[in-house]
Amino acid sequence: TWLHQMKTPIAGAQLLLREEQGNNANELRLLMTEIDKYTGMALSYIKLMNPGTDLEFTKLTLDELISPLIKKYRYQFFYHNVSLDYHKLEQIVITDGHWCSMMIEQILSNALKYCQNEAGSKISIYFNDQTQELAIKDNGIGIQASDLSKIFDKGYVGFNGRLHEKASGLGLYLVDLIAKRLAQPVRVESKLNQGTTFYLKFNLAKL
Repeated sequence: TWLHQMKTPIAGAQLLLREEQGNNANELRLLMTEIDKYTGMALSYIKLMNPGTDLEFTKLTLDELISPLIKKYRYQFFYHNVSLDYHKLEQIVITDGHWCSMMIEQILSNALKYCQNEAGSKISIYFNDQTQELAIKDNGIGIQASDLSKIFDKGYVGFNGRLHEKASGLGLYLVDLIAKRLAQPVRVESKLNQGTTFYLKFNLAKL
């Protein structure tokens, strides 16, 4: 109940900030987005721990999942000078919109955290028709090979998280938990200092 009540003042503060300008306002927008994300993570964790949590599978386009998140994190893209390669995806899939959006948000948020490249930071989002996977790719600092098998473990932050003090150890655990509930496998490929790509499997809707 307390976490639900927290969402109301967060939303109110974000509305007020829409009219503000300047560097301080931009930094506050970044902070409010982070607060909203972590509050949402805590709520999602509590809900997922309840075996009776309902899932609602519907048909929707990938763009309906992705565009709101790009809008939500637009200040992070601007503030951290990260370019985005994304073209509207009209592919129709079957999933639970709320929980699938939560998965994509955690992956996108991680990409923004660790997308640091002197040549120019970039995130690419695309869909592979053959494998039926959504890919979220960054050209950032990558993940150590020794960490790859553990990144979905609860509480595990890995070398990058310890180095940058940015990891909670909960985000990717939630991604894995939701992926199993939705029967949408998630996998990752990464090379240190070369970037990371997360792949999220989808069930396609038959037209």
